[in-house]
Amino acid sequence: ANSVAGTAQLAEMQVLTTAAATPNLAQGKPFSESGHADVYGAVNAGDGNRNTYWESANNAFPQWLQVDLGSSVKINQVTLRLPSGWPSRSQTFKVQGSTDNQNFTDLTASKAYTFDSTNDQSTTISFDTTTTRYVRVLFTANTGWPAGQASELEVYGPATGDTQAPTAPSNLGYTEPATGQIKLTWSAATDDTAVTGYDIYANGQLRASVAGNVLTYTDTQPAGSDITYFVRAK
Repeated sequence: ANSVAGTAQLAEMQVLTTAAATPNLAQGKPFSESGHADVYGAVNAGDGNRNTYWESANNAFPQWLQVDLGSSVKINQVTLRLPSGWPSRSQTFKVQGSTDNQNFTDLTASKAYTFDSTNDQSTTISFDTTTTRYVRVLFTANTGWPAGQASELEVYGPATGDTQAPTAPSNLGYTEPATGQIKLTWSAATDDTAVTGYDIYANGQLRASVAGNVLTYTDTQPAGSDITYFVRAK
């Protein structure tokens, strides 16, 4: 919801590191959206101009704003900005990521964030470092206007400067040690710094996470279940 208008609104959306050490990974990248009002298209959220902004269709939550980083990279922070001088408001949203632009996972929980003069109409959201290509902000409320709004969306890598994605784990296989148990195994991925862990997905949903030195996971499913698994390094 948005108390000022019937759509989601955002002047800037920014994905940062804990200490924005890398260039803006979203700069010059293509932006997309669920929809927009009037002339307030998604491109405004990546033009570097705080005076222009994206505004979603009014009175039509949920709405989303998205940037394609071009390839999978490591990120751990998002900053969203509105034009300086706007009245105070809060927007409720969550950050999502995807490597294929089809299956999105939540990088943060949905929460209300305040935009006012004390934070220069901006808010920063930090989360565990993850490897993703498509960064999406999903809006569900706005106390200042019934739409999602953002002036800028910027994306940064970890403070370590590690923005190279690890290779995909190979040789994924399984055994059934007992009825209802599925034991997955895979070969280690490689990275320019270190593989910090693996996320295991079942039918497109995150099932579990294991440490970077663990190459197996045992899942429990009802006998006869048809499950599709994949493993992602991070």
